[in-house]
This record gives sequence, structure tokens and C-alpha cells, in this order.
Amino acid sequence: MTHIRRASYPKNRKHISPRDRGVPRIYPVDTKGRAWITADKFQVVRIESEMISPLPEIQLLAEHQITEYGPVPFAAKNVELWLPKSVEVYLHFRGRRYYRRHTFERFMLFSVDSEEKVRQPEADSHGPGSVKTGKR
Repeated sequence: MTHIRRASYPKNRKHISPRDRGVPRIYPVDTKGRAWITADKFQVVRIESEMISPLPEIQLLAEHQITEYGPVPFAAKNVELWLPKSVEVYLHFRGRRYYRRHTFERFMLFSVDSEEKVRQPEADSHGPGSVKTGKR
């Protein structure tokens, strides 16, 4: 069983930043969307979002995005993470319609393990604490 949640984000939640003569401009994009969440483990399965209103000043008339998530096992660490499996983007920008689909696979998990061992320093005959006295 999956629950569907709807959301509407306030201004400044998502930004489009095209460059105009080398100076970045920020255009707030109001979005709304819904998320599919599993009822048993509360994992996000899918998120859909879209623009609420067009931005005629940059000719962005529509934007819709679908992201699907799924479990990815990492045997080396005995862990499973829910990560994006695919993203679909639909745009109506500068008089053209665009569609892009990205798929993700072969994830790699990077981690660093460390441990601290505290002990007394060893006496070193060649270190900065050792002074050789010689004849002058």
C-alpha cells in the first residue's frame, strides 16, 4: 500500500538561474507536487512536481518533473538505501518543448572507517627531542 501526499512550495523554494551578460539572475519558481510514500516503511517511491505559473520574462512556460526511487542494496556494508532510479523532465522553454529521461544504476557506496589508538610516544634517537653532544 502506498500513500500519496500533495505539497505546494512557497516562493524561493526552487530557482532558475540563467546568465544575462555574465551577471546571474535568480527567478523564483513556484512548484506543486505529490509524493508516493510506502505505508509500511515510509520510503519515498515517486515524486512529481510542476511549475504553478509560467515565467514569461525568461520564456519558461512549463516544467514538470517525475523522480522514481527504489531500494539499492550494498552488500559490502550490509545496507539498503532508497535512491533515484530515474528522472523525467518536461520543459516548455523559449518556444520549444524538451523531454529528458535520466536513469541511474551501478551505484557505489563510499565510506571511511577510522579508529583511534592512544599510546605513549616511543623514544626516538633521531627525533627532535634527542640531542647529540659532540666535541667542539
